[in-house]
Amino acid sequence: MSQPQPSSRSIQVIIQELLVVIPEKENALITEIKEYRNSIWNQAPEMMGSAQLWIPVQHILARNILVFDEEWKVKVQKIFVGEN
Repeated sequence: MSQPQPSSRSIQVIIQELLVVIPEKENALITEIKEYRNSIWNQAPEMMGSAQLWIPVQHILARNILVFDEEWKVKVQKIFVGEN
């Protein structure tokens, strides 16, 4: 998976976009992303674009999406790297 482009993009916003694209049948992935989202709720707004908060999401995606063989997986990658 490509490296994320942390900057002014908020990981909270990106997580919401990812959750819209990921099929409901991907329960483990959805749960892991939601648990992470819930764990960062109290972070300072200026931290939402930092690599410190982006890298764990990258790891979650890398563990759960090994091959980009479905349209939703490609969409997830594009959202994450900022190609949407």
